[in-house]
Amino acid sequence: MTGSGSRPRASSGGVAGFPRNGPTSAAASALLARVPIFEGLPADAVELLAAASTFRRFRAGQQVFFQGDVADAMYVVASGRLKVAVSSVRGDELVLAVLTVGDAVGELGTLDGLKRSAGVEALADAELLRIDAAVVNRLLRTYPRFAEAVTISLCRLVRHLTGSSADLAFVDAPGRLARLLLELADSTGRAVVDLGLTQAGVASRIGTSRQTVNETLHTFQRRGWVQLRGREVLILEPDALRRYAER
Repeated sequence: MTGSGSRPRASSGGVAGFPRNGPTSAAASALLARVPIFEGLPADAVELLAAASTFRRFRAGQQVFFQGDVADAMYVVASGRLKVAVSSVRGDELVLAVLTVGDAVGELGTLDGLKRSAGVEALADAELLRIDAAVVNRLLRTYPRFAEAVTISLCRLVRHLTGSSADLAFVDAPGRLARLLLELADSTGRAVVDLGLTQAGVASRIGTSRQTVNETLHTFQRRGWVQLRGREVLILEPDALRRYAER
């Protein structure tokens, strides 16, 4: 964890229950400004939120939290990459998302008070901003625009999971891989896609085997649709991938 010193004092102004400042406030404020759900907060509220948050570091492969853990905080990625996944009792894993700088995770459990519905693991050395559940809930009660932003974020999550469920049921594995490549390219606005995972990890994300991912990527390359660059994929023919995914 970065930052040290005495516990910040309660604010004499602003929002009751938030500290006025803290050793990590400047860095935390800059990070929070990049997170969509906090965009509607006034600057003084962001500063108060930053002062109430703490940075924590995780090594590659270290678990941030496990599926089934008590949801006592949400996190924002300051550096590194995270994997969000659900596991079966047999140990099978389905990767739901790969998160990068500015992404938030864990907010669902801070809202309903239930246990974690998925686990989060650091794919690379990572630094995260931890925001206590009590702080999140005070924000919800104090700022209606924050509550609205969280609602919209959760709606988007439900839509994404609905689409992913439909893909698992109705689209074959090569088609799901084509859709994943296009989705990653659309999210970054770049033709070069960083998969963020090993081929085994990509397989877990789209519900197939590593061999199928490997064979499909090389098939796409032979057709001239992509060029493989280790973990990166250069998309040469997005329209061809789109037609293939929607066939």
